[in-house]
Amino acid sequence: MLKKTITFCVAAVLFLASVAHGGPQESANSSLRKFDEFGNINCEDELARLDSFAIELQNRSNLRGYIIIYGGRRGRRNEAKARAARMKYYLVHSRGLDKTRIITLDGGYRESLMGELWLSQSGAPAPTPTVRAMDVTLKGSVRVYGYNCGDAMGRL
Repeated sequence: MLKKTITFCVAAVLFLASVAHGGPQESANSSLRKFDEFGNINCEDELARLDSFAIELQNRSNLRGYIIIYGGRRGRRNEAKARAARMKYYLVHSRGLDKTRIITLDGGYRESLMGELWLSQSGAPAPTPTVRAMDVTLKGSVRVYGYNCGDAMGRL
């Protein structure tokens, strides 16, 4: 009886520890880590976050960086794609990272425009959209290349 109780307690502790440690993406790939997430932020905030992301990638050459941008329920065509492209452009051309280490992913849609920065030694994060494409209203469009965020971004 005591052996069964101990076995049950150990199993319960292991289960609770795995649940408290992180979500499914972390448990499926322990080298995957969300570095940052943000909403529709201004240029200065975006560049500051990218600078921190770049420093982490420069200090850990074994990692790749993933940029996931989610379009909002209301927005413009190519808005998320353009933001991901300009962020990658900044990391490669202004911060000197190898373009093969920065991967952009289309996140689909959420209630409002937002992004996530991920670090991984192997494996990619899975986007987690919360709004179906059929429920999105897009008006106008954004140029994917040349969509700048301040003077530091340059043009493609």
